Amino acid sequence: MFKTHALPSRTTSNFKKLLLVSVGASLFAMPQIAFAQEVETDDVEEIVVTGTRQVIQDSIKLKRQSTQIVDGLSAQEIGDLPALSIGEALESITGAASHRENGGATEISIRGLGPFLSSTTFNGREATNGSGDRSVNFSQFPSELMSKLAIYKTQDASLIEGGVAGQIALETVKPLDYNKRRVQIDLKGNMNPNQLNQDDTIAGDIGYRSTVSYVDQYEVNGLGDIGVSVGMQRSDISQPEQEVRSSSPSGTSHFACIIDANNDDRGYGLQNAGDCEDSRSNDVPDNSGYLTSIDPATGQAIDDGTPYAFAPSSRGYRQNDTHDTRDSIFGAVQWQPNDRVDINLDVEWSDRTQAEERNDLNFANQKRVTPGVTLDSLVVSDTGAVSAWSGETAIESNSERYARNEKYIGGGLSGEFEATDKLTLKGDISYSETKRTELQVSVRIQSDNQDAFQNDTVAGYRPLVSWNRDSGINQYTITDFDVTDHALFSDEYRYRIDNDVDRTNTATALRGDFEYETDLGFLTSVEGGVRVSELTYENFSGERTSQTIDDSSEDERDAIAQMNVNCATNFAESGFLSSVR
Repeated sequence: MFKTHALPSRTTSNFKKLLLVSVGASLFAMPQIAFAQEVETDDVEEIVVTGTRQVIQDSIKLKRQSTQIVDGLSAQEIGDLPALSIGEALESITGAASHRENGGATEISIRGLGPFLSSTTFNGREATNGSGDRSVNFSQFPSELMSKLAIYKTQDASLIEGGVAGQIALETVKPLDYNKRRVQIDLKGNMNPNQLNQDDTIAGDIGYRSTVSYVDQYEVNGLGDIGVSVGMQRSDISQPEQEVRSSSPSGTSHFACIIDANNDDRGYGLQNAGDCEDSRSNDVPDNSGYLTSIDPATGQAIDDGTPYAFAPSSRGYRQNDTHDTRDSIFGAVQWQPNDRVDINLDVEWSDRTQAEERNDLNFANQKRVTPGVTLDSLVVSDTGAVSAWSGETAIESNSERYARNEKYIGGGLSGEFEATDKLTLKGDISYSETKRTELQVSVRIQSDNQDAFQNDTVAGYRPLVSWNRDSGINQYTITDFDVTDHALFSDEYRYRIDNDVDRTNTATALRGDFEYETDLGFLTSVEGGVRVSELTYENFSGERTSQTIDDSSEDERDAIAQMNVNCATNFAESGFLSSVR
């Protein structure tokens, strides 16, 4: 079978509707057509109606034949889904939820227990990952090259250990079991309207995803039957993002600060400009925020009953230009020399790179209190979420280039031998490796009392900034500072190179199993086996190289002026966040 796909999704949807209408019309017309043929001619018109019955039956069969609670997708169901990766196909299964990154599904959680509590197998073998735990990045596997997906939600002795929440099983085609020849070519285009609004993008305006697969069987005299399957995919797409951001709600960047006008030593009632989590009293250390230690006199937290607000370190906007490439090759050879022996060799390889160019306008210190301004303007919900704020804060223009590369290679040799009519022996030897690296290069520049050419600025180092969320996203008002004027970003020129991740996960395993069918009415079969495996993680700590140029010397001031003239660029995207209310 030779098949090409070039219709966009909207056209495909309309085509399916038209097909259904046409089939329906043919069904209603059949009695009349048949009658006319009986009278006028002996010719017989054959009408073939293709439906989804087999797809449903395959799904039911998967569940019926399993002794566990299992949900899954057959190859036909996977093909019917508009899934760019295995992650997006898996999230359509009941009980599965995904973590989405750049608009695509990556890691999968089963019943909300987190991806690190699940295990993943590839053709029955443990799959490695680059996350440092059990979380597999499913976006590196193309959905078109899979024959079956399954999620086992209960435990069984035959399953590889480690899946507390469940086990995700991926399977590729076994060519002899497929039992027919197939040649498939699939080409899909990728276009994002927001990508067209950007100038000089790293991914270009138009992306694509091309897949070629071949399955065939051969009967070789004296050697039995041999089946071959191979599939290749190249994906080159864009995934632009527009973001309203704030600092992470963890660590020292996100504090709960008290709101008490009568307390001028700490919180939003500070009488001197400073961070709300710090204190002017010697009795309370800095970086304390809301005091949760117990007051012996009351038995409650010291700040119990005092209103508070969660204050992030920074807020801002991000314009993101992304380029996502993935190359994948899956291959398998199946040999059945006779009716009792079945030998399978399969190999899977994937190389995915996610590259991003990030441009941030950042309001650096949202924890800072400006006396007489911040407390009066603060609007906070009952749960401490800030929806309006005013104060003096430094403004930054940050640019980053980020890239994550993830390579996966896995495969193995398995065999099945029917020793007798009742005894079946199975063996498998496998290897899997995932290597993930991440690199980030960033440049930061800030507002200052003088511009890049040493002219005094009206707003100074910390312009007055106000924002609210009345329209649904943060809307900013900035006093005496033009964020489109490159010369106003003139201090703390910092470049930083972060090699954040260099991680390798390898797994080798050897497995042997048997199944013996009994004649006992209450016991149909006995199964057992043994598995030996070795799992290795190599995680090299991140490295950082950075250098800062300020305006403390004449040479640095000259360097800042030259960089401002030669490196400044206009904003790359028109209509930024225009579709958001």
